[in-house]
Amino acid sequence: MESIDELIIKAKNNDENAMEQLLQRFKSKVTAISREYFLVGADFDDLIQEGMIGLYKAINVYDPNKNHNFSAFASLCIHRQLQNAVKNANRKKNSPLNSYLPIEY
Repeated sequence: MESIDELIIKAKNNDENAMEQLLQRFKSKVTAISREYFLVGADFDDLIQEGMIGLYKAINVYDPNKNHNFSAFASLCIHRQLQNAVKNANRKKNSPLNSYLPIEY
């Protein structure tokens, strides 16, 4: 079984299998962190998807040579992605577009 750092290096070199292994390995962490958040008008699966985006970003940005713990770094990235998603949903910037009625009515 390959180490996380080895998988990250392979994933950064466009190895889709390594990326899939990392995403599967950390999916339970994403699910656990996603339970802490609530997104108005969205399903729990939408929160998990946002968390997975945070994990994907963490994989692409992480530098194994800096001797940091990837799990802690990934948790931070997942939290930030979910916080941004909640903040953007609560901004109500697009509420006129989301609540319009067609002209036929």
